[in-house]
Amino acid sequence: MNLVAKTTYFVIAFFFAISFLVILKEPELFNKNLGREDGLLEDGTFWVAFFTSVFLVFHTISQRSNMTITQLSFGIFYAFLFLFIAGEEISWGQRLFDIETSDALKQINAQDETNLHNLEINGVKINKLIFGKLLTIIAFTYMIIFPLLYKRWGFLQRLAIKCYVPIPKWHHAVAFVTVTVLTIMMGVSRQWEMYELAAISIFALVFVTDREYLKK
Repeated sequence: MNLVAKTTYFVIAFFFAISFLVILKEPELFNKNLGREDGLLEDGTFWVAFFTSVFLVFHTISQRSNMTITQLSFGIFYAFLFLFIAGEEISWGQRLFDIETSDALKQINAQDETNLHNLEINGVKINKLIFGKLLTIIAFTYMIIFPLLYKRWGFLQRLAIKCYVPIPKWHHAVAFVTVTVLTIMMGVSRQWEMYELAAISIFALVFVTDREYLKK
């Protein structure tokens, strides 16, 4: 485990400790301050996702001579995913630039915002279905099951190299499970803001500090 990982885990632990102290004193204080819309946790999630995206763009470009077209494409795709997360987190700058939500989007967005994760179509909340349940399954599969199968299946190793997929290490998996359990224990309405910051930080670690991945 390198210094960046240790520092990241320390910061995550610090934020969880502060969050629990605030919740024990006054749960609503967490919802109205740390966990509020455009609060410290939400801003932190944006910056982690944004800088990870920037790093992946520069890394992919700098390594393009050593990469296949497929690897190059996936490298840019991963950068786009982190940029997408960053954009969604701040509703693509809507409040920052005082942009009015279109009437068409207001009809299908639960919070009248310019983003996708708050869409509600035919009574189905996209945030819960895709950004909640589906992404949780994918995240746990990637963090826990994928590394185990990767060690045993040769074709999965070849596929990972071809698609430029970084392989999570044991401490990434332990950290991810731990923050999931801690978030559930928080028991407040805005607890998932803490989870988003912790989770995106762990995923950033996987994509940015995995030395084997960067040397492919």
